[in-house]
Amino acid sequence: MASINEDAYESIQTGKLSLKGGLDLGSKLKKDKKKKKKKKKKKKSSSKEKEIDIKFEQTEEQESKSRKRSREESEKEGDESKKRIVEDSSQEEEEEEEEYLTAAQRRFLKVQKKREKDLLSNMISKTHRERINEFNDKLASLSEHHDVPKVGNAGMG
Repeated sequence: MASINEDAYESIQTGKLSLKGGLDLGSKLKKDKKKKKKKKKKKKSSSKEKEIDIKFEQTEEQESKSRKRSREESEKEGDESKKRIVEDSSQEEEEEEEEYLTAAQRRFLKVQKKREKDLLSNMISKTHRERINEFNDKLASLSEHHDVPKVGNAGMG
């Protein structure tokens, strides 16, 4: 029986796989292999160099703090200038739009802008906590008619 099994596997090729055309994978892999670079060893630094490093780090920290302060100040100034620019551009756009509007449309837009300003001023003047307290007071003043009814037969009898 051993000879029958061996005969069945005689036609099988063993060893490395090769591509058609006679290319050998083993030789190609050797060409692609890269050389490893050696790491350079650091020299021991003297106490003077350590002091210089510490001073350098301290100056960097001070510079970064001053940059943050100046950035915050410029952002505040930038926000104000952006508001002015937006207001100016919005006024120009409004003037261009108003040329093509009827009198009724102009009045409507004027009232709409007034309401929007009032709404924004109310929102800005109150904190979140004040708004929540007002809402809770409003809910407390409503009658039980506005409560959400219980739904389902569980516990009803």
